[in-house]
Amino acid sequence: MSKRKRLEKIEQAVAERVAELNSELDKDPAEPERRRQRRARQAAAERARRVERAQQKLAELVQEQAERARTHAKEEAEKGDPKVSVSDLEARAMRLADGAVAPAWNVQSLPRRRPGWPPATASSSASIRPIGARTADWRREWSRRSPSAVAGRRGGGWPIPRR
Repeated sequence: MSKRKRLEKIEQAVAERVAELNSELDKDPAEPERRRQRRARQAAAERARRVERAQQKLAELVQEQAERARTHAKEEAEKGDPKVSVSDLEARAMRLADGAVAPAWNVQSLPRRRPGWPPATASSSASIRPIGARTADWRREWSRRSPSAVAGRRGGGWPIPRR
């Protein structure tokens, strides 16, 4: 929603732009076509870069599949060839809740939480770390503790926070 002054400013800006384009067209009738062709070349070059990156990612996935086939041959034989999205290399084809198969991401993460602290919220990106980093920290932290400390104090569980 715009008020009268705002609409008048927009109308004036549009009129100036139309006049500028008309004068440009009068000076050089081929300029708009050259601009369109330049944008088309840029889009084609960007598409070529994305396809090249997708080819590299596909080669990585094929190599990962071959390595996994050495240890899990039966499971890998049932799978099809790997697929890669040209628009987003990290996206994989996944079945969604509504039954559709679409590009999606499998985000595996755990909140960065210490005993006695309030739980992290999903909106706090600073409190989320990749699951591999969290499990490594957890293993390192708990491997140094004695079995009684791991079980917790007073009947198990996390220690009660001090105020």
